[in-house]
Order: sequence, then C-alpha cells, then structure tokens
Amino acid sequence: MNHKVRQARLGILGCGHFGTLHAEAFSNIRRAKLVGFCNRTIDKAENLRKRLGGGFATTDPEELIHSKNIDGVIIATHHDTHAEFCIKAALAGKHVLVEKPLGMSLKECQKIIEQAGQYASKISVGYKLRWAPTIQRARELLSRPLLIIGQFTEDVWSDTMWQQDPVRGGGSVLGNGCHTLDMIYYLAQSRPIRVYAEGDALSHLGHPCLDHMVGTVLFESGAMGVWIQGQSGTPVRASKYEFSLFGGKNIAIEIFNRVLNGIYRIDNRIEEMQSSGDQALFQQALGFVAQICDGAPPLCGLWEGLLPNLLLEACDRARKSHVAQEIRWNGGKPSIQIDS
Repeated sequence: MNHKVRQARLGILGCGHFGTLHAEAFSNIRRAKLVGFCNRTIDKAENLRKRLGGGFATTDPEELIHSKNIDGVIIATHHDTHAEFCIKAALAGKHVLVEKPLGMSLKECQKIIEQAGQYASKISVGYKLRWAPTIQRARELLSRPLLIIGQFTEDVWSDTMWQQDPVRGGGSVLGNGCHTLDMIYYLAQSRPIRVYAEGDALSHLGHPCLDHMVGTVLFESGAMGVWIQGQSGTPVRASKYEFSLFGGKNIAIEIFNRVLNGIYRIDNRIEEMQSSGDQALFQQALGFVAQICDGAPPLCGLWEGLLPNLLLEACDRARKSHVAQEIRWNGGKPSIQIDS
C-alpha cells in the first residue's frame, strides 16, 4: 500500500465545541476523510455529519471505535472519559488524538501507560499551542531561556459549566493549567526537576476544584519557570494566555493575544509576528494525518502528554505539604512517582 497517497479515515468522538473545531480542521486537509461522528445526543453528531460529510452518526462510542472504516479517532469528550476512550481506541488498533488533559489525574494517565503503553506510537495528545507560529519562532530564537513566565487568567466560570464540575471537568487548574504547564516546559526545552506551588478556590469559595494557582518550576538546564493560573478576569491586551521568555544577551520575548501575536527583542533588534485563525489546531491536524498516512511520530506523544498531569500533581502535593517536589527521570521518561 502506498501510504504517501492514502487518506486517513477519521472518527470524531464528541461533537460539541471542541469536536467541531477538530472536525473543521480535518475537513480542510486533502488526505483526511471524516467517516464517523459520535456524541451523547444524536442531533449534534448528525448535524456535524451533514455539514462536513461523513459515513455515519451514532451515540455509541463502541461503534465508532471498532469501525473497520476508521483509522484514527479524535477524542473531544468530557475530561473524565479521555483515559477510558484513549485506552479502548488504542486497543482497537486505532491511531488516537486525545484532547488535553490526558486524564483527570496522574493515576488515570498511569492506567493508560499500563494498558495501552505498547501502542504509544499511535497516541497523540492535543496540546495544540505548541504548533502556533509565534511559539515555534520563540523556540528558534531562544533555545536556552533563563526565565519563562506562563500566565493563563480568564473570567470567572459559571458553576453550571461542565468543565467546572469536579467529576466531569475537574476545574480550570486542571483543564487549562495543563496547557500552561505544557507550554512552560515546551518553551524551556529542558526537563523539569523540581516544582513548588500555592493555590486555592478563590472565585468559587468552598468548591473542591481550585481556580487559582501560582507555581515555580526548576529545569535541568537551570532555567526557571513561573506558572500563573487564575479565574478572576481576562486581561485586555494579553487575552487569556500569554508567555514571556528571557535569555542571555538581552533577549526578551512576549507572546500574547491567544498566542496570535509575538514581539521578539534580540538585543537592539525588534521582530514582530501576527498570525490569524487557529493555525496551531490545523498544524496539529496535519501532524495527526501524517502519523496515520506516513508513519510519522506523534507530534505530542503519550509520555509528553502525561507530563503536565505529573506537574499538576506535583504542584498540588507541594501546595498541601508546603514542601517542594522533585521530578525524577528514568532515561527519557519521567518517573510517575513524585518525591518530596
């Protein structure tokens, strides 16, 4: 079979907001074909099938996962189902693109490693911000930053949002904090070795899910990261998330406006970048198609996708114990055990 011309036959599992965004991105790729749509309520699956084309719509995840006409499954369901569907799809022989976070907890991620780890080359985790042009340019200009600041601050969530539900969503520190920590790690281009954090539910007093957290990350290179996660207001210029990097020889980089804008100072030279649309999501979709059709490695693989959960758990332990937490590494993989 000539993999260079083969189409990737795809199934969308979860046809809400994020599933629709994924489906729209894949619909613009020549080598991708949307075959199946699955949602808890049939109307959303059927509407997306009619709008973008596709073989079938269903409310049964098993039907989509085990379809012989599907090569890859995009998992865009509630957070509490990510691990379960990721394992099932991988064991069914499918390529998997699972939205972040990989799991609700480090324990769920460990379950994926134990049950589907042998299929790691087929599993991608959807940390799409990595592929934004502004982020890629920052990595090119500053490969060894000394300081990285990641800030993700947004308006207060409604208590009725599923993401705020402790069972289905886990709150914003999990759901969006994983994004921020992944970007700090990705921009540092070094392995994290120690974390510390403080946090609380400040906008939802008494809620079991934290909505504010501030942490520090020490990297093997000596670089230091600062993590700021909040749910008390979206900045006007920066938007929900912004990242700043600082390095030797007067290098300072600012990435803001949902990573669409970047300003890069290299000594006395100033470079500006402005992108439009969700290019990061499209590049992620292209990478997943290449994974299926060409045997390319996952853009963000299983162990890379697990690391934000590991950092979140370590930060939470530090918050509770008031003791910095060490991150151990075994070769190129982080140890799932966290040491005080």
